[in-house]
Amino acid sequence: MLTLASGLDEETLVRGLDELWRRRIIREQGVDAYDFSHDKIREVAYLALSPARRRHHHLRVAQALRRLYADDPEPVSGQLAMHYERAGVADEAVTWYGRAAEAAQRLYANAEAVRLLERALDLLRTLPAIPERQAQELAVLAALSTQLGWIDGWASERLDAAQRRALDLARELGVEPVPPLLLSLALASLARRDFAAVRAFGERLHACGEQDSDDVLLIEADYVRGIAAFWQGEFASARGHFKAAVYGYRPEDRHAHLLRYGSDPKVICLSRLGNTLWFGGYPEAAVRTRDAALALADEIGHPFSRAVALVFAALLALEMHDAGGVRVYAAMLTAEQAQHGARPNQVAIEHFDGYVDVLDGRAAVGIKRIQRTLDDSRQVDHAPGLRARSVRVLLEACAACGDARTGLAAADRALAWGGADRLWEAETRRLRAEFLAVLGGPASEVEAEFGRALQVARRQEAKMFELRTAASLLRHRMERGDGPRASEACPPGRDLRWTFRRTGHPGPARSRRAPRSKLEERPTERSRNATRTTL
Repeated sequence: MLTLASGLDEETLVRGLDELWRRRIIREQGVDAYDFSHDKIREVAYLALSPARRRHHHLRVAQALRRLYADDPEPVSGQLAMHYERAGVADEAVTWYGRAAEAAQRLYANAEAVRLLERALDLLRTLPAIPERQAQELAVLAALSTQLGWIDGWASERLDAAQRRALDLARELGVEPVPPLLLSLALASLARRDFAAVRAFGERLHACGEQDSDDVLLIEADYVRGIAAFWQGEFASARGHFKAAVYGYRPEDRHAHLLRYGSDPKVICLSRLGNTLWFGGYPEAAVRTRDAALALADEIGHPFSRAVALVFAALLALEMHDAGGVRVYAAMLTAEQAQHGARPNQVAIEHFDGYVDVLDGRAAVGIKRIQRTLDDSRQVDHAPGLRARSVRVLLEACAACGDARTGLAAADRALAWGGADRLWEAETRRLRAEFLAVLGGPASEVEAEFGRALQVARRQEAKMFELRTAASLLRHRMERGDGPRASEACPPGRDLRWTFRRTGHPGPARSRRAPRSKLEERPTERSRNATRTTL
């Protein structure tokens, strides 16, 4: 490289290197490389060059690197970008910063990719605002938006600024936003709980994929449409989109998904599909699907995709009252976060660890820990559905430790919010009825809340929530001595015990592996006055 960059013949170059080595100005670095023996020497030598000479040398080094690595310049793309920038060749520097960012993404070094893309933007803004330069800036902003969402969260100010600038440029150029930008806009809209916008972006992605016969884009469109339906509690629609994404996914397209859109849609859709199957009354299929998502995530090794799979594996364990599963997946998520920090993952770790605190007898500490995550996502979600997840974990924690007052307040707040909290509306209403009963609320109000929970569960086709609510209502009536009406709690046309056996559900409101919920130890009418006193 020195020979190419300096233009010297080999004999002259070796003689000069030998002189510098003898004077201890440089030292050997491996077999065929040298470095200055002290950083100060390098600094003084560099500053001794005139600005024009520095630019000349940087350009010669860049040209030498391109010749040496003509077949595979990716390993030196960052160096090329830096040398072109210091040589004053901004357009070439921008191109190579973009390629260096792609190389960083292939190594899952997403924070480094963001740094490189932002450097490219800084350079672009020094160039004349001609259409070619604006098109380059739009492409860089689209790539940056995808990375920022996964690192900073989908509600970050940096992401919002990048998206706004990209949309302004698209309008000025008279072009449609590119698909990676549309996907990042969809996820940011979901973080703001703007479901109409999410659906619109999903349809635009699908239309683009159909128009261009782009199978990669069609998979991403099904992913967006699936999560929009998922967080609205439209489980049949969500299941259809997730299955379409999983079955249409091709392993040879994996790198395209990761580079353009920042995640692996098969991992993510499998993980969400597992939860959706459980809601629909297929627990065994849900577990198999969850395990498939985790196995694929391990195989690929993409940190953000794996983190999503772990979050939804922990949520599924929570739904199944599998305390051991929550512990395991929360610990794995913590280990993932230690290597690849991302803000949404940190919030998820906090609310799951808070739930584990409750299970370990530290109820007050755990409840406060979960409440802090809820306060952090009050206005916007750093990841889609983050507030709804925090509320769900809080409600389950309150049920586990018997904190009916906190649980009732959380349920009331979730029902007032709506939005993504609709996903768990049936379960929220069931637990609200349980909390009311423990606190000695009017029997008519408890019955009415159970009835609303059943209505929501049936509308959503959420069989597991329907069964849980029916079991809770049955127990409530039996405890009140209302035997003649107890059988009315059973879902129409079904024998409750037979249905539990058929779905593999382990029993009303708890699993075989989880400790008995404090709410299931609810006293009968005869001892309710004593309970009121202790609460």
